[in-house]
Amino acid sequence: MPVQPNVVERLAIYRFDRAPSAIVDVLDAGSFYAVALAHDLDVFATLDRPRSVGELAAEIDADPAALGDLLRVLAANGYVERDGGAFVRAATTERWLTDDGAANLAPWFTFWRDVVFPFWNEYLETAVREGGPPLTLYEWLNDDPDLWPTAQRGFRAVATLLADPVVDEVDLPGGATTLLDLGGGHGRYAVELCERNPGLSAVVFDHPDALAVAETEIGDRGLADRMETRGGDYRTDDIGEGYDAVLLFNVLHGHDEAEVRALFERVHDALAPGGRVVVLDQFRGGGRMNVGRAAVALVSLTYRATLGRGVHDADAVADWLRAAGFGAVERTGLRRDPGSELLQATRE
Repeated sequence: MPVQPNVVERLAIYRFDRAPSAIVDVLDAGSFYAVALAHDLDVFATLDRPRSVGELAAEIDADPAALGDLLRVLAANGYVERDGGAFVRAATTERWLTDDGAANLAPWFTFWRDVVFPFWNEYLETAVREGGPPLTLYEWLNDDPDLWPTAQRGFRAVATLLADPVVDEVDLPGGATTLLDLGGGHGRYAVELCERNPGLSAVVFDHPDALAVAETEIGDRGLADRMETRGGDYRTDDIGEGYDAVLLFNVLHGHDEAEVRALFERVHDALAPGGRVVVLDQFRGGGRMNVGRAAVALVSLTYRATLGRGVHDADAVADWLRAAGFGAVERTGLRRDPGSELLQATRE
């Protein structure tokens, strides 16, 4: 978490401008990389009880002196705590960065470190000067397909945080039996819907290299008899028809208006009469408080730098749904994901 200046430091930095506030950004950047490395080394998973530096070093095969330096950075930023001469993970770390808590977001750190930031290093300036990168992040991943699972594990980590509140809001047609998760990648949302609806079967459709995480998830949940994955280009390849519901989760931001409109028309044709489309994405102007506004701004810049696209206006997206033949458009904001909305509509 960001380093928390004490009262004197807050006055010096933020109130009286006696010290450069930008130094806090440097400290936070170092903390980010320390967390990602701690995840790689299983530091957080191993510190489920107090361990000395020597004990931890022996368990994870690390140099004690260097590991001590890493632990002191993590302690300064609140990720681990001292317990006498030992260290133990903080309660917030257990809750949000391990499999023992509510959601393990550590793979999201790894995704940014290993995928987003290396791409930024190559193409961010070009994207800002020219409006987009010379190739998309997904085209870049095709040159290094081993990174596809890293990306999908990162997306899945965020989906783990959002799955329950999102699925709570999804309004499937009565008696729904077929679901298409279009561009679904990790498949977490489709898995949750199938678990809650025993009569539902689902297809997760995405780039072939993006589906390994979904296939593992489906197998681990014992849903192989009701779920399948299909690889292809959802813009041009056959996606099937007669579905009761189609998910378009975090898909729209990769496409311009014309492409989104065409995608809505494809989804309309793929749905049975009375079928539902459910859209989840970040939208322009979202985020009412400081962290939310900062998150939406960063996400929008990231989409521009990695995909050459930006977030859309939610009102416009609702109009595009109606133009494609959908009615009864409903919109729901999500507290856990500031700036995101869920749009649901029915094929007329």
